[in-house]
Amino acid sequence: MTTAEEAVERLHGDCWREVDAERVELIAQRCTQCGVSYLPKALTCARCGNRTFAPQVLSPRGTLYSYSIVHGSGGVWPDLYAVGYVDFPEGVRVFGQIRDTSETALRSGAPVGAEPATLYRRKDGTDVRCFRFFVDEVKR
Repeated sequence: MTTAEEAVERLHGDCWREVDAERVELIAQRCTQCGVSYLPKALTCARCGNRTFAPQVLSPRGTLYSYSIVHGSGGVWPDLYAVGYVDFPEGVRVFGQIRDTSETALRSGAPVGAEPATLYRRKDGTDVRCFRFFVDEVKR
């Protein structure tokens, strides 16, 4: 018999951590030589060729750059969900799922935050957890 903890998989667990039930921190890597940040992680800095990085917690809010609403993808995915790119003040553009699917909420330039979420459940019952973005009209 499996426990509830064994029935959860964390996608990209090295790129985020739960702060609480409603908030996550995204963790980029910052080049120790030139300061460029990456998420997902890079093996070599594209700017200077350095291979040494330090973890960097990104700002709690970013700006929606672009998005797409997905309909009827099938399999383990919901019938309706959105994905998009979010720009962070640290110079990082991150791709991820977005909680909101309303055309009125989703717009380029919208402020977004990140939260923990179960993105889907595998056929064996395992919840697949990761961060997802949400439109946050009240910047904190």
